[in-house]
Amino acid sequence: MEGLSTFQLAWAALIFTAGFAIRNLAGFGAILIPALALFLPLTLVVPVVTLIAVLSSIGIAVRHRDRIAWRDLRPLLPWSLVGVAVGLYLFDRLGDDTLVTALGVFVAGFGLWSLFKGDRPSTGPRLPRWLVVPPLATFAAIVGTTFGGLAGPVYGVYLEWLKLDKHAFRASMSAVLVVLGSLRGLGYLSLGHFDRGTLTLAALALPCALLGLGIGARMHAQATPSGFRRIVAILLVVSGGALLLR
Repeated sequence: MEGLSTFQLAWAALIFTAGFAIRNLAGFGAILIPALALFLPLTLVVPVVTLIAVLSSIGIAVRHRDRIAWRDLRPLLPWSLVGVAVGLYLFDRLGDDTLVTALGVFVAGFGLWSLFKGDRPSTGPRLPRWLVVPPLATFAAIVGTTFGGLAGPVYGVYLEWLKLDKHAFRASMSAVLVVLGSLRGLGYLSLGHFDRGTLTLAALALPCALLGLGIGARMHAQATPSGFRRIVAILLVVSGGALLLR
């Protein structure tokens, strides 16, 4: 692809494969964006990851649509729209270097938080929905739109708060990511970030993502997801630090 070296294309193929394998195994693919941003422009990576993530989530959402907690997800929509608008403003106005630095800080911080939290369930009083939804949905959409991902774990806090079973959790998360990704994608399109180069990289990324999902499905039977999430958290800390030093 014009503008990207052979090394950058090979790196993209490797990370899309590994990132979606991790996503299928650990439950989130937060390592995907920071790893790609090490050697590719973030303004190119974000629209591509958004498109691939939406396509990969549609199948799960459609296949398990009867398990989606639509009534509990509707309150997220207006606040997510606000977050998408803010995120698009930041993504369009901030330079690539500033975005990468902010991403590095956020990813390293999230990795440290994941290591500290582990698999311990949330404790403390159960806050009312009207107090939880506005800041959580807005923040998740801002993060997801500005950095092209990383919103899943934030929305996951809300889905865990709802006490959904694992099947409803997976289906509802897929539905959230499809809706948010579609809104973000329309925003990136309106800002002119879907050009020929973006679509060409997406064509390379899609088969790699499908391969990664297949690898993750095979690994799921042989690995402990909770243990793998700890490895992902360590990788987040390392990749966040690498972005800051880039």
